Amino acid sequence: MEKQTLQKNNAGKGEGRFSVMKRAPLLFLIPAAGIIITIAGLFGSKGVYASYDEYMHDQPPVALVMSGAADEVYPWSDTASQNDRYPAVDMAASADTQETGSSEDDISKGGALDDSGTEDEKMDKSTADGAAEKAAPLINSGKSTEMAMGFREGKAGEKTTDEEVEKTAAPLIDPGKKAETAKGSSASEDDKNDAKDEDGAQNDKEGADMEAEKTTLDDAGGSDDNESGAADDAAEALSDEAAIYTVPPESTCEVCGAIDYGISDKRYMSPDGWEAVPDTEGMFAPCGVYRPLTQVDEDYFNDALYIGDSRVEGLCDYGDLEDRAYFAYKNSMTIYKLFDEPLRYHGPDGTRGELGLDQILTIGSYGKIYLQIGINETGVGNTKTFYEQYRNVLGRIRARQPRALIYIDGIMHVTAARSSYDPVFTNVNIVDKNKAISTLANGRNIFYLDMNPYVCDENGNLLPELSLDHAHLKAAAHDKWREFLLSHAALPEEAR
Repeated sequence: MEKQTLQKNNAGKGEGRFSVMKRAPLLFLIPAAGIIITIAGLFGSKGVYASYDEYMHDQPPVALVMSGAADEVYPWSDTASQNDRYPAVDMAASADTQETGSSEDDISKGGALDDSGTEDEKMDKSTADGAAEKAAPLINSGKSTEMAMGFREGKAGEKTTDEEVEKTAAPLIDPGKKAETAKGSSASEDDKNDAKDEDGAQNDKEGADMEAEKTTLDDAGGSDDNESGAADDAAEALSDEAAIYTVPPESTCEVCGAIDYGISDKRYMSPDGWEAVPDTEGMFAPCGVYRPLTQVDEDYFNDALYIGDSRVEGLCDYGDLEDRAYFAYKNSMTIYKLFDEPLRYHGPDGTRGELGLDQILTIGSYGKIYLQIGINETGVGNTKTFYEQYRNVLGRIRARQPRALIYIDGIMHVTAARSSYDPVFTNVNIVDKNKAISTLANGRNIFYLDMNPYVCDENGNLLPELSLDHAHLKAAAHDKWREFLLSHAALPEEAR
């Protein structure tokens, strides 16, 4: 009897332990799933999630798995074929190309304009007079935009310099000639005075010579006045020309700076002695006709196309513009691959699919095109190769959409935590690239936008409360981006 009672009590205890699981299975399933996902993230951090771990080093393993799932990358996915959301692989490839010294040539191979573009039509350097003659019709014509687009495109950096203007004006302002004239006159006067002392009989002749000498000096002074006036005219012409090739503040954004933590890898920045400067001819050249950036409503984006990387994806998902604008993006996309790989296409009518950028640019007519790309290029090539390829891409876009207003979106900064420890993904590197591409804006139909002051602190670092991974905006923070775009828009010709 006692034995049977003991068996019943033991059976009751067993049923009590499992009865809780039966009544509330989620209490056990959720922690178990968390443990499994954590283990998958830990093991995957060295495999399928290696690139995520590089960029999300301080996030829990669960975050790696969740971020991967958003990109359709799972623990059982093939490591070699998965699309990296973050640029760790690009960094490694860049290191290899830097060692072989072939990065610039290799990167540029796929970036040349096709036959329909204008990049191969280069202009020789022009003098100040030649540049002014070509710019004058644009200033005086009511069809400035169309005429400017008809210019042959000039090379980057072909800007009329002060030295060229000085060469043109050299006969007018040559100081050596004036000094030589004065010196010769003074010497001649001394000789005449000596001759006068030695031979008083020649006083009359000497007086005549002195009078002639005085006349010569007076003529030289008059010539100096003429030369000075001509020099002033040349300086004024140079000032007017500089004004033509300078986009006014109301038609562009200033490049946001950033604190330098002294760790930036210079290989990825501007080469020594190189600097991007505004063109004086071609589609990128300012011409004295500008559109101011102003406030608009959301209807402005009804014919807008946003092109770029995962940051554009965030704007598409959380910017409340998906029912108005068109989006074309791909995670880890770079300027070097933009025309070579398919992009995820989202239309306001619900159209979804993967299309090449060439096809996207030819299936519709867009009034505005925004380009937000560059964070993944901080460890690929350098600022010069980035600028050159960016320039080529804009040329190809313009060839396919000749009437669109093009917006160059400055690369958004990263947080201080990222910029202060990673020698590649530094804000100093980003600013260097933003300065280069900002010179491609002409203030007429190509504009440079920089929203960094709206999302960064006083040191130019992305505010940590606006980002989870130190590089992308949180969902709610995309409102700041949308509001910035609404307050920095150029009106098309028909709306002015």
